[in-house]
Amino acid sequence: MNEAKKTRNWWPMLPVFVLGATVLANIVLIRLATNTEDTLLADDYYQQGLAEEAAITEKAADEGDAK
Repeated sequence: MNEAKKTRNWWPMLPVFVLGATVLANIVLIRLATNTEDTLLADDYYQQGLAEEAAITEKAADEGDAK
């Protein structure tokens, strides 16, 4: 009787564990987001884009001259 009761009542804890894991993951991600530097966008992205475009244009011109 005691063994049947133990195996019957494990499933109500499953949502608690899932919610706990979700809360823990969110805490970790929030700390990671607030404690790391935002490097997604450079401060001089426009100048970098112009330099890259100039390099592509120059490469295309060099390849056009070589043919």
